[in-house]
Amino acid sequence: MDPCPETSGHLNDVVWWVNAERAAVVGGQFTALGQELGLPALTGDDAVAAVGRELRGRDRWLLIFDNAEDPAQIRSLLPGGAGDVLITTRRGGFRSLGTVLDLDVHPGVAADLNDVGQALSDLSRPAEALPLQERALRIDEAAYGPDHPDVATDLNYVGRALSALDRSAEALPLHQRALRIHEAAHGPDHPGVATNLNHVGRALSALGRPAEALPLHQRALRIREAAYGPDHKATRESRQLVEQLKSSPRG
Repeated sequence: MDPCPETSGHLNDVVWWVNAERAAVVGGQFTALGQELGLPALTGDDAVAAVGRELRGRDRWLLIFDNAEDPAQIRSLLPGGAGDVLITTRRGGFRSLGTVLDLDVHPGVAADLNDVGQALSDLSRPAEALPLQERALRIDEAAYGPDHPDVATDLNYVGRALSALDRSAEALPLHQRALRIHEAAHGPDHPGVATNLNHVGRALSALGRPAEALPLHQRALRIREAAYGPDHKATRESRQLVEQLKSSPRG
């Protein structure tokens, strides 16, 4: 169980991931959550109760119980209140706790997984974000097919997490596939295509291939200049990427 407090730019003030597969360690993990919330150091049932009281006094929080095995155990950990709880499990018997969705087919769950994954990435925790975003990709591919724009978005999330883990060789084909999907869906000059071009370019640069990255960033810059004008934040970002590559000894 790890802390994931969100202080800005997201829907929840607190997001906390719980490894619910091992019942013996869950209670102790609530001790860490209590400390993150500023509560006195407590253990066992006292920690669970204290965290529950604290969360019931807040409006925006999300608890994720991952790989839950026993609905009775999870029921005893639910704080109630105005926040949200997401439970993932391979077991049955959880309908008494709330709505059950098939994670293999429901796109709404994919969006939630990506939101949590992005929050973790923003906190420099890509290793935890990656499996959530890979699961979101599988869900959207099953729901929409391999060439849907939402699948392209998922591919970019996974690719960015891989790149943050120094796995750019794995990220590159994902970003390239996302680029092809967005070009087919929106045309070659859509601003979203510029974003994809930059993803591919960054992966190429990370792999020591700046000469291949430069024309992609230059194309992205032209798209953004045409769409937004020369002074937009996105245009300035693209211009900076081009200038960095041009000034690089390898470029």
